[in-house]
Amino acid sequence: MNAGNTFILSKDQAAIDDHLWIIVSDTNKFANQVVIVSVTTYAPEKDQACILERGDHPRITHRSCISYFHAKVVTLAQLWQLKDSGSILMQDDVSAEFLEKIRRCSGDSLDLPEGIAEILVGQGFIRLDE
Repeated sequence: MNAGNTFILSKDQAAIDDHLWIIVSDTNKFANQVVIVSVTTYAPEKDQACILERGDHPRITHRSCISYFHAKVVTLAQLWQLKDSGSILMQDDVSAEFLEKIRRCSGDSLDLPEGIAEILVGQGFIRLDE
């Protein structure tokens, strides 16, 4: 699995959650600190750092946003275990431009959980200007 790969959570090969998850960090260089973020339906009270429009990805059918609040750090081994057990269903990859937008906008989010911004800075994907 690599940066830009996407998946949804499943049980017995059936989707149990429509939220698209996106691998943001480089799994080859940082296999023990893989940052994943989810897409959620847009609402004014949600994080406005990264707004997505219908068609940005085949699973995005209406205005959405990245839910940086729900970002997680997992290991590549955990992702493979979930995939092999059928707990995640792989989806179409995001484009390089879309991935870059998600990474860039993460630095603007006020909802990014503690430690995740530091991981993305350390991996060279964002720069936090003070």
